[in-house]
Amino acid sequence: MTNILSELNLILGSVETRADNVSSALDEIKGIGGKRKKALLTHFGSVQAIKSVSWEEISKVAGISEVLAKQIETALKS
Repeated sequence: MTNILSELNLILGSVETRADNVSSALDEIKGIGGKRKKALLTHFGSVQAIKSVSWEEISKVAGISEVLAKQIETALKS
């Protein structure tokens, strides 16, 4: 039983850190660090999905202000 739990923790830990290790267009936006990037990717699922929404939707993500959401929208749509 302990081995199964250890294996499960390793798998879940690697899944959680994947969003932090993925390079994306978000890395080029000033004000987007690891935590905000992870929050955005967790909320929307992909950079492609973020590109398809308005800044109003982006600003609903915890830690993303309206100003930053507008910057994200502009950067991803250019």
